Amino acid sequence: MKAVPHVFLSSANSEFGQLRAELHATLDNTRWKVLSQQNLPELQHPTLEKLDEAIRDCDCVVHIVGRRPGSAPRDKSLAWLRANYTDLTSRLPELERYCWSASSTLTLTQWEAWLALYHGRELLVFAPQDVIEELACEGPGAPPGSAWARQQQHLQLLRMREKRPIAFGDKDPLVAKLLLALHAFEGPSRPPFDWPRPLDFSKYIAVKTEHFVARDWLFERIDRWATVDKDRPLLVLGDFGMGKTAAIGKLLEHWRDRCVVSHFCRYDDDHTLKPGRIVVNIAAQLKDLVLGYRLAVEDNPQLQDLLRQADADPDAALKLAVLNPLHALDDARPKECFLVIDALDESTEIKQAPGANRTTLADLVVDASVRLPPWLRLIITSRRVGPARSAIVRSRFATLEITYDSNNDADIAEYVAYRARSQPPLAAYLQRAGFPAAALAQALNVQASGRFLLVQCVLDDIVNGNIQNTQFDQLPVRIDAFYEQSFNRRIERAGLDPAQVRVVLGLVAVVRVPITIEAIAGVLGLKAVEVAAIFGAFGGLLVVHMNGGVTFSHFSLETWLRGQHDKIDLKVAEQELVAHCRQLAIGDLNEAGDFASYLRQYGVELLTQHTNFDSALELWSALRATLSPGVHAAAELQELRLQSDVVVERLRAHWRRIDGLAGRQRERARAAVAAI
Repeated sequence: MKAVPHVFLSSANSEFGQLRAELHATLDNTRWKVLSQQNLPELQHPTLEKLDEAIRDCDCVVHIVGRRPGSAPRDKSLAWLRANYTDLTSRLPELERYCWSASSTLTLTQWEAWLALYHGRELLVFAPQDVIEELACEGPGAPPGSAWARQQQHLQLLRMREKRPIAFGDKDPLVAKLLLALHAFEGPSRPPFDWPRPLDFSKYIAVKTEHFVARDWLFERIDRWATVDKDRPLLVLGDFGMGKTAAIGKLLEHWRDRCVVSHFCRYDDDHTLKPGRIVVNIAAQLKDLVLGYRLAVEDNPQLQDLLRQADADPDAALKLAVLNPLHALDDARPKECFLVIDALDESTEIKQAPGANRTTLADLVVDASVRLPPWLRLIITSRRVGPARSAIVRSRFATLEITYDSNNDADIAEYVAYRARSQPPLAAYLQRAGFPAAALAQALNVQASGRFLLVQCVLDDIVNGNIQNTQFDQLPVRIDAFYEQSFNRRIERAGLDPAQVRVVLGLVAVVRVPITIEAIAGVLGLKAVEVAAIFGAFGGLLVVHMNGGVTFSHFSLETWLRGQHDKIDLKVAEQELVAHCRQLAIGDLNEAGDFASYLRQYGVELLTQHTNFDSALELWSALRATLSPGVHAAAELQELRLQSDVVVERLRAHWRRIDGLAGRQRERARAAVAAI
């Protein structure tokens, strides 16, 4: 293949002339040099001689086949072909009957494909989806001798050569299929980029959208913005508990046929809050949705490095490795795509380590909102208070607010009615109370100030049997009052040890990432069944994630618990956590079990948040040295003192590359722990 590869575009002018011009314009922005009738004056009135010269000078022929085969060559051209390629029919015997007269020969466009095969050039055949479907249909064929019959025969001969046409259509545009095929033909010129996997929020969305009804007015307004207000991004505002995340989860379902990139910021999982991780998650989704972006990154090692180092410099990763390539795209992209980021305000909750990059997600979003390509539309949700809102409002967002109004009243009424119809325990409760669902909805709506969260929590407790009182005026009137009553009832009904509950829930709050029952049991020296009993009693207030880890169901619950020292013990939980880490680092880790795998994934964030940063990194290096393939000598321990996320990321890569640790290095690592 040439340093600058050449591609020849083959198609009948009468059918695909405009499409060929569009492909030509797209390929001009790639490393391929395009040869076609459009840029070769000698091919304005082509002969087999001129076509043959162009095809011999290319690396690949793109053959677009429709219903019109094109015009036939003159006898003079056929005579030239026979005289110059005497071995043509011996190498391509299926062409024997087509080489002698213009009345029975292939057309010029068809010959372009066969000359590519004769000269050993790569041949890529494309056809519209309806053409391929008609070819596959059984039944009477086209009239003998017709243009369509000749085209059918041509395609059948190509299939005998294992050159089956690749289908394209409105949903699978030719330009995207072509770029992918050319990329595959070039082959890997360097090791392939190991794309990160997109974060999986499916279970989180399923939990948030359970029993979801109504909100049609909200979806209509978002659809109107998407159709009419194309120049501004959209900010959806609402107080906590108003159901923003549930609405966005359902919006993604409504928009399943659209191109949508989404990210959910979760207060209980720092991996979803770090700007660099969010940039990488966006890139990982764009890779599957926007072919041109995927090819741009895979062809550019600098862009790959920026994505790998996104934690250290998220701003550069977003601008240079995401936005710039998207702006450079021409046709290898969707006509419209949406970037949806939920709960932007929660990204401000993350606790940054000393020396870490101070860029926040709010900073990135405000800056990116004026840098997005016009075809990429931005939707953000946030609480109506907090730094995220103040930063965004100063930019140029269109605003849509979820407030305590008639729309919200109707939604809550519909929600309560739906659950009463679908959940027999709730229907039985209403029957005992002697009131319809509408009366319960009205009472809860007033007490909850329109917050779906409180309505949902009360209904859950009624269904689970935790609320028996049928006097609506005695139901919790605020979310903190609900948590207080629910917390006490659950401990009493399950017969739990309050001190044990305080430490277990304290550990869930301390780690800030999903942690499994087995890991908690290992840290606190409890039996897994004891921890499971606590989690079972607090069902609905705790949620289980894809990896089996558990966190609180809502940030408001953790916020309330942190202010209730009689219900959660953060200090003891953190002491137990650090003590367990030290024991693991200097002891026998064969019994580390589930907590060992937890540390491998979250250890750096965990220790840097809850202990002295410098000491934590030294402790972490020792833990990694004993926990798994890992490895630090004294010089690397000195680097850890730089308190830099860049160093941590470099060490992580180092841990992945090294398989073992020499005995002396292991002893040095353990000695480092004793010195802390």
